[in-house]
Amino acid sequence: MDSKKELRRFTLLLFATYFAAYFNRISLGAVIVDMTARTAFTNAQLSLALTVNFITYGVVQLLSGYLGDRLQPRTLILSGLLMTALMNLSVPFAPSPAALCVIWCVNGFAQSLFWPPITRLLVNCVPQKNYESALMKVCWGANGGSIAVFLFAAFYAAVLDFRAMFVTAAALALIMFFFVFRSCPLLPAGQGSAGAADHAADRTAEDTAARSVQAPARAAAPMRTVVTPFFLITMFTILLHGSLKEGISSWMPTFISENFTLSNSLSILSGVMMPVLAIVYLKFSETVFRAFREDLMRSTALFFSISAASAVLLSVFNGKNAVLSVVFAALVCASMHGVNLMLVCTLPSYYKKTGHVSLVSGILNAATYIGTASATYGIPYFSSRFGWKTMIAIWFATALSGAVLCIVLAPRARALRDEAGA
Repeated sequence: MDSKKELRRFTLLLFATYFAAYFNRISLGAVIVDMTARTAFTNAQLSLALTVNFITYGVVQLLSGYLGDRLQPRTLILSGLLMTALMNLSVPFAPSPAALCVIWCVNGFAQSLFWPPITRLLVNCVPQKNYESALMKVCWGANGGSIAVFLFAAFYAAVLDFRAMFVTAAALALIMFFFVFRSCPLLPAGQGSAGAADHAADRTAEDTAARSVQAPARAAAPMRTVVTPFFLITMFTILLHGSLKEGISSWMPTFISENFTLSNSLSILSGVMMPVLAIVYLKFSETVFRAFREDLMRSTALFFSISAASAVLLSVFNGKNAVLSVVFAALVCASMHGVNLMLVCTLPSYYKKTGHVSLVSGILNAATYIGTASATYGIPYFSSRFGWKTMIAIWFATALSGAVLCIVLAPRARALRDEAGA
């Protein structure tokens, strides 16, 4: 980028692209309350569609990272926009739960085509001194898309119905298809993300997963030196964080609708609290990260503890105060953004001497979405059979378990950090 004006335009293009992508990614989750009220679909059937979407998204991230280093980013982004638009337009016409699962599974594949090429564009087109700022602005596209999708869902539930949401999502993706086709730069042949990895490594979970096939600068150590009991327990801890991070947000409107006598539109509107608090937590997480950088696991335990305390307060106010219930449920979820920064974004750098940093990143990111998928299906299952009080108790136990595991793992994490010189 030769000028600040060009950099701003480029960053805005990627922000808008990620905004549209995220809007199309969570459109189904935002209208579950209205969809179950107006159709024969049940919560369990819709949760299965969300589950296969998360599974596909997580698994295909590795393939997308491989393709992202070899094909033009513009090609992958255009393919993802067109595919996600078609899948969203298909949802209102799904004749059965099985058909809906297939449609949303394909949408998960489409969604996996965005972040790796966006990362490559940032790495190769943005000067190193501007990279972190540009990356954060693009990442805010996800939070902006989340806020917008819940606002539109609430409006459509009150005025039209859920079908308008998918038409809006598809239209947004097609508009961005035009702008990306017109304005997205083509990279010179052979210009991959590996060459710029030093200044971009470990910025976000998906950033590192996008470069999962990056060749190490030296011979890699055997994988058995990576897959240790510490690594496996950390994977399980990350799985717990994934179940709280995105699993809860998908079912927030349903939780509010079933516990308080609010309209569908107001219940859906409660979902806005999640991305709003996520923005706040991103800033808070950065502060904690700088203050406790040398003790990664204890910092992570702090965020799990905040989540567990929020679950306790949620159990106190659930059924009594809708506003406080929304706030504390959102805090249970938003605290996991701090965990994500510590474990999924930062921990892989501790493995740089093994030559498997990118592979570790991909594995840990996949663990996140295994947790998300399990919660997306598990929350409606347990809440319908045992009630929301039991579900809140499970959230508390999950967060508390994560905090305890992080404290147990702290000494080994410090030793690993010292070995890596991170």
